[in-house]
Amino acid sequence: MADNNQTIRLLLLEQSQNDAEQQVNLFRNAGHAIRAHRITSSEDLDDSLSSQTWDLLIAAEETDTLTAQQVLNRIHQLKRDIPAIIRMGNSEPETTEEWLKTGAMDAIPAGRDVHLLLAALREVGHLNDRRRRQQAESVLAETEKRCELLLESSKDAIAYVHDGMHIYANPAYLTLFACDDPDEMICIPAIDLIHGEDQTAFRQFLKDFHQGSDVGELTFQGVRSDDSTFKARMTLSAASYEGEPCTQIVIRMDRVDPELEARLQELSHKDLTTGLFNRQYFAEQLAGAVELAVQGKSNSTLLDIRLDTFNDVKRSRGIADADLLLADVAKVMQGHIREPQLLARYGDDIFLALIYGDDEDTLDNLTTTLLESVERHLSEVSGQTLQSTLSIGIMPVNGQHQDVEYLLNQAEYACLKARKAGGNQTALYDPKEELERKAREGNIVAMAQNAMENNGFTLLYQPVVNLEHPEEQYEVYVRLNSNDEEDSITTEEFLEACQKAGLARKVDRWVILQAIKQLAEKRKTHPETRLFVNISGESVRDQTLPSWLNIALKAANLPANSLTIQISESELVKYLKKAEPVFSALKENGFGLCISHFGLADKPLATLSHIAVDRVKIEASHIADITTDEKSKNQLQDLVNMLSDNDIAVVMPRVESASELACLWQMDVGYVQGYYIQAPEPDMHYDFEQ
Repeated sequence: MADNNQTIRLLLLEQSQNDAEQQVNLFRNAGHAIRAHRITSSEDLDDSLSSQTWDLLIAAEETDTLTAQQVLNRIHQLKRDIPAIIRMGNSEPETTEEWLKTGAMDAIPAGRDVHLLLAALREVGHLNDRRRRQQAESVLAETEKRCELLLESSKDAIAYVHDGMHIYANPAYLTLFACDDPDEMICIPAIDLIHGEDQTAFRQFLKDFHQGSDVGELTFQGVRSDDSTFKARMTLSAASYEGEPCTQIVIRMDRVDPELEARLQELSHKDLTTGLFNRQYFAEQLAGAVELAVQGKSNSTLLDIRLDTFNDVKRSRGIADADLLLADVAKVMQGHIREPQLLARYGDDIFLALIYGDDEDTLDNLTTTLLESVERHLSEVSGQTLQSTLSIGIMPVNGQHQDVEYLLNQAEYACLKARKAGGNQTALYDPKEELERKAREGNIVAMAQNAMENNGFTLLYQPVVNLEHPEEQYEVYVRLNSNDEEDSITTEEFLEACQKAGLARKVDRWVILQAIKQLAEKRKTHPETRLFVNISGESVRDQTLPSWLNIALKAANLPANSLTIQISESELVKYLKKAEPVFSALKENGFGLCISHFGLADKPLATLSHIAVDRVKIEASHIADITTDEKSKNQLQDLVNMLSDNDIAVVMPRVESASELACLWQMDVGYVQGYYIQAPEPDMHYDFEQ
């Protein structure tokens, strides 16, 4: 059965609007939320099927413009999964059978309203099950990709065995048994790798495992392809490989020979996805390079290297494909950054390189070659060709700075500078720029402190428009006033400086108090006006926030639901554990809750299992190209559908054109805001009735 909290998207083929309303009321009277559309022509049908995702079709057998059979045929042609129920003009069993043969899920005589409702809810429930299965299969496929990467990079010797024969062996397993060819290993029975003295014990070990006994570990002697032996421990577990049940064998050495020990030690220093050195190992080597530079023995150069397209690929193709792209680009870079130079994956799309020596010409040749090679390279990922470029930040390691974290931060600043300049280029650490940045941050913090004492902030209000019916609500933005018009301070710059200085919580409270005062004044003439107010990570960790907000609203004689508390997804994920009790208390007290910049995390829906919110504001980059690129539109539609299925209203920001607005309306987005509707302004004067 369909969930009572689910909004059912209903497509109707009825002779008149009154007939359609009767079907809609049938669901609403039973307590179900409905969004319905009556088909009026074949063109209208095509528009509806291309612009929306529908949960159910209820169709009269025939209208003046279309027949139910025509609608079913079109749905099948477009391969849409929309269960159909036909309202028949008679109750003949033969007619019912004919409709079922054509693809309808049920055919019910007119007037059988209870039967129609129960059948409809049943089919929506089945549809939900199919969608959940598709999502699960997609997650499973992505997980399997990651498992393959983990197996290939694992330092443990792992193999899969079916009916006593190897069907897969990872590189560590092949190395352990001195086998160079994976195909050759597949032809070898597992027992042939066990010394003759231990084969009986191995057979019994396998037999006991398959009978369900807790077998623990088996200590045995292994035999390599060159007939040398070694002692090791084996564990078994049930597994599947390419959909077939099998047994997983994991082998760990008791005593490792020096060569293998060195190999395993090397693997412990490697990143599983790319095969490059990992974060921990690179940090150790960088600390050593700093020590050499301080002692005056040798200088080095630190490179911060990032893929310009990584976030776009991760958002559009998923983390598994993004990791495959990283691994492929890493191979290109390995061709140019060879030992003794060091290349590592430091996290997400961040590669770090340690280049020993500081010859400018050598370094310039290397970075130029890297940029050109990656730009020319075509990566094959999941059957599609992807291209990327790099941004490179350059930081000297010459003994002037001994703090490793400082060196990493300055390399990051330089890399982000290159990316902001358009990417596919390098940027060098500039001590003068650093001093200017610190001075500027200090000035901004001082200005912020002064603004809180002397009303030096400006609050702006941008309408958040409900596309279905009028609701008076605005989002509050704060601007720091600057006397220098030529050197304006961006909101991002101002908020970042305040967070570094520990002022973000104070700024949040100042903004909220001023917004509450203006809201109280506005509600004297517009009593339904509500505000979205943003809070920082500092505030979401503040356990006193709910009680403080209650006191502030009580003093202004405002209800809790007049405010929607909004925080960005990245800040929420960073402080999720501490945010849970704060958001729970806010929800209990009646405040609205919203997550902004939603959809950038690896698993955005996982956050919603911890925090119950009313609205989600999707990251603005998801709106790019939706009017011209079908794939972008479908990806946004899928995200909107998932949120709607969880009874969460969707807000889409930065709507800049009429075509974008029309597209979002067709996609069932609940709320929109942006400069096309109205820019943020000092007063709340938008006409929500227009």
